Amino acid sequence: IVDAAHNPHGAKALAETLRTEFDFQSLFAVVAVLSDKDAIGILKELEPVVSRIVVTENKSERAMPKEKLFEIARGIFGDERTFMEADLQAAISYSMEQATLLNQVSDGANAVLITGSVVTVGEGRKIVKRVSEQ
Repeated sequence: IVDAAHNPHGAKALAETLRTEFDFQSLFAVVAVLSDKDAIGILKELEPVVSRIVVTENKSERAMPKEKLFEIARGIFGDERTFMEADLQAAISYSMEQATLLNQVSDGANAVLITGSVVTVGEGRKIVKRVSEQ
């Protein structure tokens, strides 16, 4: 799932859609935001519907450093549910691998969400397309 939710209002709408329209057993969220956005507000809205969060940064000059986003996410999601990857490619690959493994051993549906900014989802779509073509 790819959604640009780059503010708390957008994240709230996304969370509501995920809650009412899908029945995921587990949802991995790949999140990269820009420094001038309300990362705390975005993550608080996503927390109830996300099983694990994988933070990183996109290629924008305005990207929030992944280390800062990781600390914010740990405060909201806790240590056990929060992960950090070096870049968007690694974060998406890790999340897709984990969701695929869970899909192989469980009856429920497990999925990956890419969100946090328009830049993140634009880059994410290109990465997912490359991966699916391999």
